[in-house]
Amino acid sequence: MVPVFGVPLGSLIGELTGWRVAFASLSGLALITSIFLLAALPSLAAGQAIRPRLLVGQFRNPGVRAGIIATFLIVTGHFSAYTFVSPALQKSSGIDERFVGPLLFGFGLAGMIGDFVAGAAPARRTHHRADHRGVPGGRDAAVAAAGP
Repeated sequence: MVPVFGVPLGSLIGELTGWRVAFASLSGLALITSIFLLAALPSLAAGQAIRPRLLVGQFRNPGVRAGIIATFLIVTGHFSAYTFVSPALQKSSGIDERFVGPLLFGFGLAGMIGDFVAGAAPARRTHHRADHRGVPGGRDAAVAAAGP
């Protein structure tokens, strides 16, 4: 949820109050979330100790390797895109700098809602399973293709 909600929220807070306040407030929120998760989730006992060699060995599995590479590329792409969104919105579309944060927040909120809707669909129709992550990726590609 960070790429679709956290980054735009951080941008909005930074726009309104400055980057230090945005960083401090989101760090505090992350700490509160971590404490909540530690308290709310049950502990899971490991069946055996996992050695680093075993984890590296999993990379030999083509399915695991493809999943790791795809995840790396998707996450890198999302965070890299946010670097260029503000200048593109300002220069190409003529949007005032003060509206970039709220626009990114609205985009993130719409993306998060879309992810939940798209994520619920495969759970209801198990005989038509498809990788629902293609929906947000397609959305992002469509926005990028629309261009200035």
